[in-house]
Parts: sequence; structure tokens; C-alpha cells
Amino acid sequence: MIRGALPILVLLTAILGSTGWAANLLINGDFETPPYGVPEVPGWNWWGASADDLFDGVFDSTWNVPPPCSPTDPSNYGPHGGLYFLGKYYKPYTCIPPGPSRRGGLYQIVGGLTPGTTYYAQAWFATHHPHGGGAGFRLGIDPNPGPNPSKQTVWDPPLDPIWGDKFGYSEGTYRKLEASVTAGESGAVAVWLQYTMTTNNVSEPQIVQVDDVRLADTHCMEIQNIDVIGVSANIVQITFDTFDGLNPLVTYGYVDYGSTPSYGNTKADPSNPRANHEITLTGLTAGATYHYRIRATAANYEDAATVDLTFVAQPSLYIK
Repeated sequence: MIRGALPILVLLTAILGSTGWAANLLINGDFETPPYGVPEVPGWNWWGASADDLFDGVFDSTWNVPPPCSPTDPSNYGPHGGLYFLGKYYKPYTCIPPGPSRRGGLYQIVGGLTPGTTYYAQAWFATHHPHGGGAGFRLGIDPNPGPNPSKQTVWDPPLDPIWGDKFGYSEGTYRKLEASVTAGESGAVAVWLQYTMTTNNVSEPQIVQVDDVRLADTHCMEIQNIDVIGVSANIVQITFDTFDGLNPLVTYGYVDYGSTPSYGNTKADPSNPRANHEITLTGLTAGATYHYRIRATAANYEDAATVDLTFVAQPSLYIK
């Protein structure tokens, strides 16, 4: 299964714990709105309506709290940690052509970094209702931190060499973005979350949902698609895949297992390294409950590990 559907990412909350992850250098609740606020980009008027008439409201960072819309709205996807909701509402017009848009952003300056070291900013995002241009998002990291992005800011998606601007779109599905820079002598960088919203032809909110925003000196990987198959009295096969975002990542995979969460046994994938792992555990006790966790490593990536999981070996069969 290819990662990307929202339920898969939400499942990651239960599968992939903090074990093995580098410390997040961001304080996720502390992003700030830059002093320029949310600028309006004029577009077409519609039957003489001004941009202020078309836009009903704008909101920026709301950490771990749903945006001000109906809880039944399909825009309210489950969290994968803490969430930023970025977006706006439209007044109840219909058939509004693409035109006036508003853009906003959040930023956080992080100091105390090691000059000459590469740092990676990462975020997962999903856009909702991106009609007629719709809602877009981009992630940036700036080695010259300030309340406005500098020309040295590195963006994902990268800026278009001709048009300059570029935002990512991913309706209904989380997508991972990553940007990196080398810290300068100041030992500080700024991480940027920027969005754009454009009028559409339906009366509904446009929202970008941003999650798992982090800054570290390593890449991050994800362990996905865990399955326990071929369970018998003495043997079980565990399969899993490793990814960097939506891309399969070749890693070294391991299973720690035992009768308690202390494990005591480790089995490596005999075909390491690869992205699609299969590890067979043998010599199990029939009917016993086993604790296990999955670990993965790769060069230039932070080690990943799941939380404690369990399986039960089948009992022995007795025929009278």
C-alpha cells in the first residue's frame, strides 16, 4: 500500500512513537504571525463586489484546536500530533470566478544551532476544497532569520524560476514537505509556514491543515503498513515498509521481541537493506503473547521505532 491516504497518516500516531526521533528544535505552539499580517492580492471584481465583500474572515495558527467551522465539515481531519489550521471563509456567494486572494504565514526563529551544520525543516499538510486555485501551502527555512523571508529562504515546493511563486496542493491527502539549509555564523534559522487562498465557486471554508512540523539536523523516515502474517504455533512473519514521505526508503529493518516489553531478542531482515521488509520469527511458544517493536535505520536519517505492539502465537492443535 502506498502511503498518502489520510487514515494511514492518522494511524501513524499509534504506530510511530517518539522513540528514536531527534529532538524537535521547534516549539510548535510558538509560531508567530509576521507583522505584515495577511495581505490581500486583488483580482477580478464580481458584479462590483470588492475583495472585502467576498472574504468573510481569515484565521491563522490554531494549535490543536479545530478551525471555526462545523465539526461535521469534511475539512476536519484527525490530528497526527498538534495541528495548525490556516485559511479563510467566504461569504455565501456562488459562482465566484477565481480572483481576489489572501495570503498569510507563520514563522518561528530558532537559535543556538551549530554553524556549518545542515538543518531540515519538515511538515505534513493537506489542503481542502482547492477549487479555482484554492488553498495552497509551502514550507520554508531561512538562514537569515527575521520577520520576513529573505532571498536566501529555501522553499518546498521550490519557487518557480519564471513566475517566482509556487504553492503545493494536496486535497484530502497528507503530503510531506522538507527544506534544508546550512546554519550560518548566527546559529539561527527561521521556519516558515505560508499559505494562499483564492475565491472559488462554492460557499465553503478553504483550509490548509498542517501537522508534524519539526526542525532537526537529520531527515525523518516513517514505518508503514505493518502486518503480522503466517501466524502459527511456533512461527510468525512480520512485514513492514519504510518511507520518506510518499517515497519508499531503503533501510535496515529489525524486530525486537520477547515475552515482555523489555523484549530480549532481535531479528534483522535477512535481505537488509531494502524498503519492503519481511522478518520471520521462529522458536515461539504456542499460545504465548509476545511483545514486539519495529526499528529501522538509514544513513543520514534519524532512527525510527514503533511503540510496543503485541501478537499471540497460535495454540498447539491436539487431535483426539
